[in-house]
Parts: sequence; C-alpha cells; structure tokens
Amino acid sequence: QYLDSSNSTSISIVGGIKFYHIDKYGSPAILLGGVAGAPFDFQPVLRIDGVRQTDIASVEIENYPSSSSEGCGSLIGGLSVPINSSNFAVFTNLGINFPGLGYRLRFCVGTCQSAFASVISDSFDVLYGRIVVQTQIGTAVAGSIFDSQPRILVEKIENGAFVAGTEYSFGMQVNCNSSGILGRTLVWPALGLVQFTDLRIDKSSLDSDTGRLENFTLVFSTCYGVPESECNASLPMRVAVNITVSPSEPVNASVIVQPSLSVGSRPIGSICRLKTWSRCKQTTSVNPPKVAVIDAFGNPVDGVGLFFACVSAFRNSRRNVTIAGRGVVGSQVRFGIASFTNYILDLSGSD
Repeated sequence: QYLDSSNSTSISIVGGIKFYHIDKYGSPAILLGGVAGAPFDFQPVLRIDGVRQTDIASVEIENYPSSSSEGCGSLIGGLSVPINSSNFAVFTNLGINFPGLGYRLRFCVGTCQSAFASVISDSFDVLYGRIVVQTQIGTAVAGSIFDSQPRILVEKIENGAFVAGTEYSFGMQVNCNSSGILGRTLVWPALGLVQFTDLRIDKSSLDSDTGRLENFTLVFSTCYGVPESECNASLPMRVAVNITVSPSEPVNASVIVQPSLSVGSRPIGSICRLKTWSRCKQTTSVNPPKVAVIDAFGNPVDGVGLFFACVSAFRNSRRNVTIAGRGVVGSQVRFGIASFTNYILDLSGSD
C-alpha cells in the first residue's frame, strides 16, 4: 500500500482477486484473476482512508506477464468506479482479455495518471479459458490401456460465450494422485480438443482391508506459457476426475508374512502363553503365515469365493519329501490375501 503523506489519503485492497487456485496436489498454489475475456470471478473492492479529494477510483495494468509482451493484455469493463459514502469503491465487471501468468494491477484514488494515492495488487494469473471433460473413464484394469480414453475440450471466451479454442501455447498434462500413470501424458490440443490415446495405470485401487475399489483421482492440467519440458512449472487450469482400477488376472502368489518360530504340535505363527514344566498348555497366534495372490503387476487379486491357497511343508535338505501337516491346509483368498491360522506341524526341526 502507498500513502501520499502530502494529502493523507490512502487506498487498500480489501476484496476480490485474492483467491487461490488449488494445484494438482490439493494445495493452494496460484492467485487467479479469472478467465481471459470475462469479468474476474471475484471483483476488486477498495477502501479509501483519510482526506477525500475525489469521488472516483481507477485501475491500470502495473505489470504484464513474462509470457506476454506489453500491450498483449488489456483491461476490459469499467476502469473507473465511484467511491461511495462509506469510502469503498467496488468494481463490477473488471477483467483482462489475454491469458498470462503474473499480472499485477495498480489501483488509484482519482486517475492513475494523477493519483492522490495508489496500491499495487499481488501477482495473479489469467486463464486461457476452461476445461470440459467430454469422455469419462470410470473404471479400468491394472496394466491395460483404458478402454475409454479421456477426451478433453479446452474452451475460451469469444463475444461473451465459451467456444472451442483454436490457438494454444500450452499443452495438457495428466497426473494421478495415488499412482503413476503411464502412456503419453502430455498432449497438445487440436481445434480445442485434447485426445489421450494410451493411458494406463499398473497399480490397482483395491483396498485389501475392505475389499472395495477406492477412487484414484486423475488431474488434467494445462501448462500455459512454459516449454513442454517444463510443463510442471505452471498448471493454471485443471479439472479432476475419479477412476477405479481393478486388479488384472492372477498369475502368481507371494508370501507376505513368513512363517516364524513356532511350537511343535501348535499352529505355525503361535507362541506358547502357558507352560507346565516343558509342555505348552496354551498358545497365542501372533503372526500366522500369509500369502497374497497377485497379478502381473504385484496387485493383490480379490478372490472371495474364487481362489484357495494351500500349504505343505518339507525339509530344506529333502525338498522332494513333504512333511505331514494337519489342521487347516487350505485358506480362502479374501481381498487378495490368504491367511493360515491353524496349520500345524508335529515334527520339530530348524530346516
């Protein structure tokens, strides 16, 4: 804020422009002014204090974006507004007609050519337009190219209405909040349309604890005014869609909890809780062996009612001779996991 000490008039920005865009990680990132060619979503509100020497407040562009040369962007709407009886000045249809990163505005008491006082806004961005998702993905299978590839329409404002944009200096990039997304993830629009063709995710969204397919979030973002190699440097337009990813076909099993030191004639993974002399009277199961049925990408496969895992034992020195076990030797795969809580070996040994 600037205070002219000769006339004791000051001006401050108390509303508008200062709202945050949320970046691809869900954090406040960029001050936005709105969409090029349209009034700002939040209009500036000024407060004038001290000696009142004029009845108007005005605005001009203080700083042009580095991606634009001076004169590429200009203000639209009412550039001067009255100062009301409460000493506030409220703009109603102010905007900028050209997109860019890092605009700053100068607000003035009186005209900006001969201002009694002035204040400069924080830097903010003006978006090219908006993103419209034309084709949803919905569901997918781990490791497979999405059956329904995203089609995204990039629109700009012409004559007060959104139309398909035709000229671009940015690409569109897709990211996933919970897993890496593979394929061509950066596409440049053609006649306003961004068509992805080979996106896939190898990680399943199956929750092994609940058996539910959770949502992954795909975030489609533009990267305006930066080279393709620096697309992550600026993401001023974005839209998010949810997708669930099922495991693919089971191909293997993986031991996720190894058998531990156990008591003979008691379930493997148990420890003795109560002894009488050398005999164990009571055991507690603390870490039973567990096996995951997995697909080619290491995702546990939900096999409720479909798959059973079986267990057998042998000595390391005699792998072709199995050791008789008893108890429950087969376990149903539930949410991708089979747990053996009551498999017993009567023969003691360390190999």
